[in-house]
Amino acid sequence: MPDLFIKNIGKVFPVGEKKRHGQSAGEICALSGVNLKIESGCFAALVGASGCGKTTLLRMIAGLEHQSEGSVFFDGVCMNDVEPVSRSVSAVFQEYALYPHLNAFDNMAFPMMRKKLDREIIRKTIYQTARSLDIEFLLNRKPRQMSWGQRQRVALGRALCANHSILLLDEPFSGADPNMRGELYRLVQRLQKERKFTCIFATHNLEDVFHLCTDLILMDHGKVLQTGPPEQLFTNPKDKTCASFFANDPYNFLPGRIVNLPKGPAIQVMDMVLIPAAYSPSALQPSGNSIDVGCRSSQIQIVWEPGRSGLRAVLKYKELHPDGNTLYTFEVGQAKIRALARETQMHFCGARASLLINPESVVLFHPETGAALCHERQLS
Repeated sequence: MPDLFIKNIGKVFPVGEKKRHGQSAGEICALSGVNLKIESGCFAALVGASGCGKTTLLRMIAGLEHQSEGSVFFDGVCMNDVEPVSRSVSAVFQEYALYPHLNAFDNMAFPMMRKKLDREIIRKTIYQTARSLDIEFLLNRKPRQMSWGQRQRVALGRALCANHSILLLDEPFSGADPNMRGELYRLVQRLQKERKFTCIFATHNLEDVFHLCTDLILMDHGKVLQTGPPEQLFTNPKDKTCASFFANDPYNFLPGRIVNLPKGPAIQVMDMVLIPAAYSPSALQPSGNSIDVGCRSSQIQIVWEPGRSGLRAVLKYKELHPDGNTLYTFEVGQAKIRALARETQMHFCGARASLLINPESVVLFHPETGAALCHERQLS
């Protein structure tokens, strides 16, 4: 299985006289300066909003789209001039793209027939793959006789039967309900571990894949913002944009100021003083400087009987999450702060509370550039 290296990839699409995102008339920049290394056998996720360049990047890896600049390497070999059929890459897109006149068996057999494999090998491969996907009963059916989810499983089976070393998934399960989507992603994860192929999938829904992938790649406006293990990106975002990707546990960005205490430098946030132990004293200089304090909603403790400590807040509204947690939105002066917790008793809008911020979990951001001071953190 090859290591995948993407070097300085860029892609510009001509669009006549149309202008978009402030670019000059006549072109749209879909990708710009993309550099990635994806090791063989990993389970990587490209995450970003629609139009960020995920699909274009996958198509370049597959050889279906030619880049305007840069190169794609498989194990150090440049693939720029290699045809898609010779790249050992399979792909499954949003549209299942099954041949309507063929049944599931023949659809899955198609990539192996092109390789002119022995018919018995083809038959065994199809039945083995169908068994792992629980679609044996569909093999004699044509696409019009299947549900949407069944068609997607057959399309996935066709990609797996090709036995290529890289599998690309471009939001193939976006039309499924949350339960089916989670089931299909877990199925792909299990097959990937069993067959040890490299899997790269694109999605705009980070929550679906956070606990499944080994590598997370955050994209926005044609650029890669940050890469790494999911837990690392969750706890140490590169900037405010990366921090905002995790919508299920949203960040609060609060204005703060560096102050000097007898015990050393600290951060004053409204009426609260925090000593973020994860930062070295040199990162909290000079005194008086403004700084933005970021903290996830799950790291804010709610005390429903307001005391002297914490930020005095008024509950404005709340929303119940499918996992049983409740996201509360409080008003603290002119600021709004969100806190995530399990609701043990009913609280109504207008209820008063004190909010306590966990100083160990805060991330400091530059108030103008939005960049995190992660390079100053004392990470264990």
